[in-house]
Amino acid sequence: MVKYKEQILNHFERGKINRAQFENGAVFLHHKTSRTKGVVISVWFLVGSRDERKHEHGLAHLLEHMMFKGGSAIRGTELLTLMEGLGAELNAYTTKEYICFDLSCLGSDLPKIFPLFLDLIFTPAFDEGEFAREKNVVLQEIREDRDNYELEAEEKVFIKSFAEDLGHPITGTIKSVSSFTTKNVANFYKTHFIPAKMVISMVGDNKASYYTKLLSKLFTRYKLTKKQKPIRRKMLKGLGKIPHFKETMKRGSENPYLFMTAKTAPIDSEYRAEFMVLNNYLSEGMSSRFFKALREE
Repeated sequence: MVKYKEQILNHFERGKINRAQFENGAVFLHHKTSRTKGVVISVWFLVGSRDERKHEHGLAHLLEHMMFKGGSAIRGTELLTLMEGLGAELNAYTTKEYICFDLSCLGSDLPKIFPLFLDLIFTPAFDEGEFAREKNVVLQEIREDRDNYELEAEEKVFIKSFAEDLGHPITGTIKSVSSFTTKNVANFYKTHFIPAKMVISMVGDNKASYYTKLLSKLFTRYKLTKKQKPIRRKMLKGLGKIPHFKETMKRGSENPYLFMTAKTAPIDSEYRAEFMVLNNYLSEGMSSRFFKALREE
């Protein structure tokens, strides 16, 4: 059985968080709340498009698509159908620096659903037929993104402001994605989907101790018991001056797009959580009255 260390992190605003670190490098974060009967679990792997080499642009995103195509117990979409039949909702997304898999369900159903969820993640089925279909889905996403002028303009900001690792689009290009094989996806998975890059967070009315013990058993079943320290990314420093640029799109658009960027607090700032909330308000939309109050008052 995998041993783990537990410590209590207290914050007067955000509440108590239990943190368990397993010997294989995986970290489990748990926040208990009695306000809901539901539970939300996120499994994060600290790898994203930033970790791709030039010929791999879009590989992390394609891998994320392939992860919901079956585990060792049940192949194909049958596993998803079974989990959803038990009341689970699943989602996944890829960013520049991590891939996340989300699960939400009733807390009482979690003991049945959680092992299936991890089976989906740790024993993926890279079937050639499913791979061909998902690759076509991603290629269609790229084509649709090219018709989203606001998104295309936003990508220009990244391309102009950052080096290639952070600058290239998460979805990759039609050329790069078209060249991928199941072997490419499997090798990327083997390299990066390891416990040392894994963080599991859980919020719900469930006991943390039960799930740390369950995780220990599952890690043993998947033979993921190699002793490692958690692998964490180094903070970016000295990004340089923010560039000013103007670029005319090749295809006509009636709308101009203006992006104003500015240096702000570093990623390890004590106010990072507050900045993230503010960012959500600003980018996800707000009432005009609230915007006026925030901007002018």
